[in-house]
Amino acid sequence: MILLTSDILIAADHDNNSIKMIEINSFSIIDQLKLDMKPWDVTTVSNDKLAVTQPYRNEIQFVSFTSNRLKRKNTIKVEGECYGIYCYKGQLIVLFKSPVKLQIIDLKGKVLKSVTKNTNREDIFSDPNYVTANSSSIYVSDSGKYAVIQLNWQGEVTGTYSVLGAPTGLAMLADGSFFLSDFQDGICNIQNISSDCTRGEVVLKDLKKPFAICWCETNKTLYISSCALDASAANFVQVYKLP
Repeated sequence: MILLTSDILIAADHDNNSIKMIEINSFSIIDQLKLDMKPWDVTTVSNDKLAVTQPYRNEIQFVSFTSNRLKRKNTIKVEGECYGIYCYKGQLIVLFKSPVKLQIIDLKGKVLKSVTKNTNREDIFSDPNYVTANSSSIYVSDSGKYAVIQLNWQGEVTGTYSVLGAPTGLAMLADGSFFLSDFQDGICNIQNISSDCTRGEVVLKDLKKPFAICWCETNKTLYISSCALDASAANFVQVYKLP
């Protein structure tokens, strides 16, 4: 999920093969775009364009949004099953589960950097889900490593924050810290983790398998989806006002 404005939320609806535009004040879907395959993640790339990962087609679908309408644009092929995606200053950070890696690519699909191993030639990632970034760091939630992995823009690991559950959704705050959704049997919470990955604090707990998350800095509001099979939890976006 991402916010276009403080009033408009975009959600990648995996099981319904669609991208949905949600008007927050009325809690209504004002537009949706059907895709050929299941989307995983979505990011804003410009003032009028989104990028959506389609892991089962090894491609990124670009979508325009104008006058509250979603429309398909071009696609680019990528080197594997792409999942998490985040755009920072015109560059796409893309996570892959098969083969497992992180790539930084431009908006035409040219690979600028590919990251797989650390300086000891060990695999950095196992089961990466989501990614976010700022000017100094890239953060990857990896449920196979039970951790958030912090890297610099050269692809070097600079920090790790270990969790007990399965880390998934990430959302950056203005102060450089970030929210993380973390779930497993008995552990279903949202943590606020410091930018250097040394400290974490639970801010919401006892949720129903929180997954993708989105943060509105202006309204101090957190939007949370669920991966629960129970339709009473999976068919909603939960909204929390935080102090």
